[in-house]
Amino acid sequence: MSGSGLVRFVIDIIAILAAGGIFFVSIDKVAPDEFFRKIAKIAIGALLLIALVVAVAAVFGLASGIAVSPLGVVYFAIAVIIAVVILFIINMVLDWIAQNMGAGPWVLPVKYVLGAIVLIGLMIAAANLLFGVGMRTIAGSSTLALV
Repeated sequence: MSGSGLVRFVIDIIAILAAGGIFFVSIDKVAPDEFFRKIAKIAIGALLLIALVVAVAAVFGLASGIAVSPLGVVYFAIAVIIAVVILFIINMVLDWIAQNMGAGPWVLPVKYVLGAIVLIGLMIAAANLLFGVGMRTIAGSSTLALV
C-alpha cells in the first residue's frame, strides 16, 4: 500500500461516516412515517457498508474505490438542508390552507407523498455522493458496476 492509497482510504472512511451521519440525522425530519424511516435506514446502511467494503478492497487493489470527495460531502449536506427547508415551507403552506380555507382530508396524504418524494431524493443524493450513481445511471443499465 502506498502513502497516497492510505490517505485516500482515510478520506473515504471519513466521507462514509459523514454521509451516514448526515443522512441518519435528517431522516427523522423527512420520512413521513416509521415504515419509510426503517426502509431508508436499511437502504443507506447497506449502501454505507458496501462503500466500506469497496474502500477496503481498493486498498488491496481489488476495486477502484468509491467516488466520494470532501466537497461531495458538503454538496450532500446542502442538498439535505435545502430538501428539509423546502419540505418545511410546503408543509406550512398546506397547514395554512387547511386551517384558513377549510381543506378536506387531502392535506395529510399530500404531506405523506411529499415526504416520500423528498426521502427518495435524499437517498439518490446519498448514492450519488458515495458511488457517483445518479438517476441516469440507474435508468441506463440493469446492473451497477462498482469496480
